Amino acid sequence: MNTNSKDSKKDGPASPSDDREIHNLDLEAIIAERTSELSRTNHDLQCQIEERKRIEEVLRGSEALYKSIVENVKEIIFQTDTEGLWIFLNKSWEEITGFSVAESLGLLFVNYVHPEDRERNMELFAPLINRKKDYCRHEIRYLTKSGGFKWVEVFARLGLNENDEVTGTYGTLRDITERKQLEESLLLNYQKEKELNELKSRFVSMTSHEFRTPLTSILFSAESLAEYWDKLDRKQIAAKVLNIKEQSLHLAKVVDSVFQVSKIQEGKVPVVQENIDMPEFCNTTINNFNADPWLVNKIQFRNEFKELTMSLDIRLIHQVVDNLVSNAVKYSKGGQAVVVRLYQDAESILLSVRDHGIGIPLKDQEQLFRPYFRAGNTSGIEGNGLGLNIAMESVKLHGGGITFSSSPDDGSVFVVHLPLSLVCSSSV
Repeated sequence: MNTNSKDSKKDGPASPSDDREIHNLDLEAIIAERTSELSRTNHDLQCQIEERKRIEEVLRGSEALYKSIVENVKEIIFQTDTEGLWIFLNKSWEEITGFSVAESLGLLFVNYVHPEDRERNMELFAPLINRKKDYCRHEIRYLTKSGGFKWVEVFARLGLNENDEVTGTYGTLRDITERKQLEESLLLNYQKEKELNELKSRFVSMTSHEFRTPLTSILFSAESLAEYWDKLDRKQIAAKVLNIKEQSLHLAKVVDSVFQVSKIQEGKVPVVQENIDMPEFCNTTINNFNADPWLVNKIQFRNEFKELTMSLDIRLIHQVVDNLVSNAVKYSKGGQAVVVRLYQDAESILLSVRDHGIGIPLKDQEQLFRPYFRAGNTSGIEGNGLGLNIAMESVKLHGGGITFSSSPDDGSVFVVHLPLSLVCSSSV
């Protein structure tokens, strides 16, 4: 009975103390599990914090590197809004243009483009703005704060947002001033070399005609005299001697002209000014032409001054008038007169020479004052292509110039412009 009672006590319901013990064990397990989870969470958070710190450090380094690159790159990095206002410029902007970034931001970029290039700049940007091209690249001049300009190579793209809407432009401006200067220098040297070669070519062409023809004539006359002296009468001998003399004088004149052009190009022509009565000077020069029986007063002089005294180099001015009148006579047709006119406008004393001759082809007019150049319609007419060059340079030495107008088969008019400052105060 006692045994049974012990067994029945074991099999009966748990006591309150047993329940508390089980509950405590469950709480401890839950707490341990939660503690473990919290520890893992804390560890994960700590790893995430460390990773974020590492990423932030990398980003700070990248940002510093980006800023360093942007601020130290030799090219201007820019950004504009849709109105064309600067919204970003790096320090190279200041180094290249002299304008500070602070004073430039918020202003129109086109205000910094050279005024002569602004229209072309907008035309070059048009395909990009109209989205016909992905980028534009061109060379343009930008103003500098010192008042000059720099050549820059522009590279630009459109800025777009997530909706594919234009937000402005961005790109670079690279200073290419030194390269452009070198290109211009090379081009100038090339042009000078080309002009020199053309000059040599024209000189050879001129000498082959202007020297060979008279030399051939002199040689022929000399050989005739040597071989047929005893068979020629005095008149025939005199004619051949006269031919030798005239051809020799012609050669001497050509040589003098060549030397004169050479001196002018070297800047070695002195200007010795003296007071000259211009109407009398012109009248005397023209009378010398009209004294030639072949001309029979073909040259008319129209003087619009009662008195005009000018301070000029008479030798140089004589070359001017002589060359212009000689050309007018040489290229005139038939018996039409050459008119020389001395008059004045608001700025100059003017001397014009008008003819009704063969005129000058339009394609030749630009080169007319170059040494040894002759118009294409002058073949068969004596000339060396030096007269107009000498005339122009002689007038330039007095501070003036020569203009002209001409039409083929309708003649030409050349006008000498002499500054009013050369007029003696007592005359006009």
